[in-house]
Amino acid sequence: MLAQIQERDTACKRADNLEKRVEERTGTESIHKQLVDASRRRHAEIATNVLHNVGNVLNSVNISTGLSWRA
Repeated sequence: MLAQIQERDTACKRADNLEKRVEERTGTESIHKQLVDASRRRHAEIATNVLHNVGNVLNSVNISTGLSWRA
């Protein structure tokens, strides 16, 4: 009888330890997802700014070539 109680006690401790590990891992995955999302947003901001600047340059070139054709 004592052996059965000890086995159950050991099984409960293992289950508690496993539950703690799952909670820790879930928290880590959530943080990882947040970091990935932030990184993607930052990359999107950079791409938008680059495209905006390229558009400005192309617009300037377009205007300059238009003026030189008229002259």
